[in-house]
Amino acid sequence: MAHMQDELDEELDEERVDDYIDNVWSELPTDEDVQDRLTAAHISGFWDADGTFTIDDSHNYRPKAILTQSNAAFLRLVRHAAPFAANSFNIYRNQSPNPNPGLFSHGSDSYRLECEGGAVRSVIAALKPFLVRKAYVADLVDTWANPATPAAARTEDLLQCIHKQQKREIAEEDYQEAGAASAHAYIPLSRLTLGQAAAVYGGDGWSWEDTLRYIAGLFDGDGCVFIKDTGHGKIGGDSQLELMAKITQPGCKDLLRTIRNVLHYGKLQGGGSELYFRGADVGTFWEEVVKPYSVLKVHKYATMFKLCFNSTSSMSVSPWSPGPGPYLWGLRINCRWDEHGKQHGVNWATALNEWTGLDKPEWAQ
Repeated sequence: MAHMQDELDEELDEERVDDYIDNVWSELPTDEDVQDRLTAAHISGFWDADGTFTIDDSHNYRPKAILTQSNAAFLRLVRHAAPFAANSFNIYRNQSPNPNPGLFSHGSDSYRLECEGGAVRSVIAALKPFLVRKAYVADLVDTWANPATPAAARTEDLLQCIHKQQKREIAEEDYQEAGAASAHAYIPLSRLTLGQAAAVYGGDGWSWEDTLRYIAGLFDGDGCVFIKDTGHGKIGGDSQLELMAKITQPGCKDLLRTIRNVLHYGKLQGGGSELYFRGADVGTFWEEVVKPYSVLKVHKYATMFKLCFNSTSSMSVSPWSPGPGPYLWGLRINCRWDEHGKQHGVNWATALNEWTGLDKPEWAQ
């Protein structure tokens, strides 16, 4: 293992690094222009992943809009995003940080962006045209928060619908219990296809760009990009490193199915709860969705796809080949060995800095 660690620590190819800095990193969002990506469509996708609208029945039944994230700097960006310019958000640290943050997380702390009271209705108004999974609960909370709603209409049944419906897989009994007129009203998946149709035929409503921004926001919230050794190579043999991306939605498989149908690529796995991008799809997803519209994960995706894998999605090489070859680049971003042969996790941003001298933005994950 010491031999492999020596190779991992060798100087990387300067031409490759310079090309990445000049032609890839320079095109990624910075502190100065990242706000342009935080449109209502993107934030709605992120809200469908990590946000909620609710009624706090422990505090005088106050309506709340809450977005949870481990990266407080990202929440500060959202707080000042154009759709929310006039709203009053606060950022709080959650009382119970995640004790198992994982290798690539921003940290063990968890934060929430929170708005309450009458201001919640303006948040819902800003996001409502682009929400999908949380569209119906937003309507229910808006009804509760509307001063024109009679007190008699704020029933226990309505309160229970608000608390329960977000956790359900879309099914006939779910939307009937919630009081929606149809499954289309409960989770309006057709909004995604409106963008697809607009790209072909033109029309009002969602544009194709809105659809891609929404998917980028959902990926920023419930997606990941990672490297997996699928070859299980042994000493003297080849090993296969593969770069993959995925979006996970166990509570709304129909949303992933619709995204797959709209994009025309990706593969549903895990019983339909995971949408994987593998092979050529890794590059297509990068070019169409992540590169132009992602905020939270575009820098990590760029580092893995464009620098580590040099615009390919898999490598079949010997782990014992001399020099810092593609296998070692991929391996370095996952782990390194100490003098005792023990593996240690390496955060992608740490590896990026060691390779290139670049620092990720504080709000990137």
